[in-house]
Amino acid sequence: MPPHDSAAESGVLGAMLCDGAAARVAVEMLRAHDLYVPRHRALFGVMAGMLAEGQALDEITVTGAAEQAKLLEACGGRDEVGRHILRASPASVETYCEQVRRLSQRRALHEAGLRLQDGVRRNDDPADLAGRVLADLSAVQAGTDEALPEPMSVEDLLDFVPDEDGDSLIGQRWLCKGGSCLWVGSSGIGKSTLAIQAALRWAFGL
Repeated sequence: MPPHDSAAESGVLGAMLCDGAAARVAVEMLRAHDLYVPRHRALFGVMAGMLAEGQALDEITVTGAAEQAKLLEACGGRDEVGRHILRASPASVETYCEQVRRLSQRRALHEAGLRLQDGVRRNDDPADLAGRVLADLSAVQAGTDEALPEPMSVEDLLDFVPDEDGDSLIGQRWLCKGGSCLWVGSSGIGKSTLAIQAALRWAFGL
């Protein structure tokens, strides 16, 4: 099952129902697609729409708006909406939102990885494939305040000295055990040779 936190999503929704300030924080930090559970996404969308129109949020107004929009069943029904309030802690809304957003980004990266694997299996053009990967990463990065790491150039890779890197760039962050990376280049440029040379250097601790 894709990574998600149903309790954190419920916490966001409950906080929105209980406190207007918490609701405004939630719609600034999240979008409906960040929530994984379908009924949570539907309810968040209803409440975000109400806020955009300047309407107050509480159990009665939200269930009424959802019913009018024929979305109450999609939101889980009246009892489900009420249960979110029982789990609410408006003071913790930022923590809930950060957890939901972080897991949403992990799901997006997982989906990007699957698309990359499909492209490799189809033998897509490497340049086109790399462009799609960068577009996917940019879309994920747009949902966070953290910048993506700078790509490592071939020159830096060949000049890498393990003993001078306090972060163990190759061993822990750049290419982790059980992980993978993508080297992109034109046909015949020497990607396979570079990969073999790099593997030998790392294997012998050079």
